[in-house]
Amino acid sequence: VERHLIDGDFVLFNRQPSLHKMSIMGHRIKIMPYSTFRLNLSVTSPYNADFDGDEMNMHVPQSFETRAEVLELMMVPKCIVSPQSNRPVMGIVQDTLLGCRKITKRDTLIEK
Repeated sequence: VERHLIDGDFVLFNRQPSLHKMSIMGHRIKIMPYSTFRLNLSVTSPYNADFDGDEMNMHVPQSFETRAEVLELMMVPKCIVSPQSNRPVMGIVQDTLLGCRKITKRDTLIEK
């Protein structure tokens, strides 16, 4: 082991079978005191993840060239639009969508 992962490192996640570009994407990590990894719910649709025991793989880039490739080509913001249909493959869902709706209602007041 060269070193342990730290906040801000880049990793690749994929879920088999990797059938399209969005099946493997780069993520910036935040170390948490849990023995499992967590994903933002918005990025689960390209992985076709349904949280019923799915297995995902995490790959840690080892060289500077690989890290640059992940950063420039494979990060989630670079994979939002599908090259096949030219449409977004991910977006806000569930609680995020409901929160956006509630916070933008005309009669909602936000106090500190």
